[in-house]
Amino acid sequence: MAWPLVQVLRGHEGSVLAVLGLPNGEILTASQDKTIRRWSGSQCTGVLQGHTDTVRALALLPGGFGVASASHDCTVRTWTLDGSPIGTMEGHTSLVYTVACAEGILASGSEDNTMRIWTMDGVCTQVVPHPACVWALTFLPSGDLATACGDAVARVWTRCADRCAPAELLAAYQ
Repeated sequence: MAWPLVQVLRGHEGSVLAVLGLPNGEILTASQDKTIRRWSGSQCTGVLQGHTDTVRALALLPGGFGVASASHDCTVRTWTLDGSPIGTMEGHTSLVYTVACAEGILASGSEDNTMRIWTMDGVCTQVVPHPACVWALTFLPSGDLATACGDAVARVWTRCADRCAPAELLAAYQ
């Protein structure tokens, strides 16, 4: 079956780098123009501004009450669905490429070769070094977290002791 074009969302002034569907059917887009736009049909219904560089990734916050955005300005920001800022997470030292959310926590990955774990109120609780850039990450149904790294390796991280890697593998990573 073909996929015919349904809508064209025009309004950004730079490349569109991320898109996120919302539970209410609206769409968010993030752009090189430093903005996030909210769309209802093909109509732009809001512009979220606050990042000072390219917005690279979007993730829905648990419960669907808001979104997180990752930016080349080295920050992760959280927003309500109506576009009001909730908070800014600072700590990465280079471009932030990816963000993911799970119940009570948020994770971000950066060109600074780290994954950072944050509380929803913006406190960084862990910095996980990687051998290269963290390009993407996602929470898995098990609650584990997978990262895609520039060293040609994907890794899975867990908070559950019974799923930890054997000591030899952990030692090899260190």
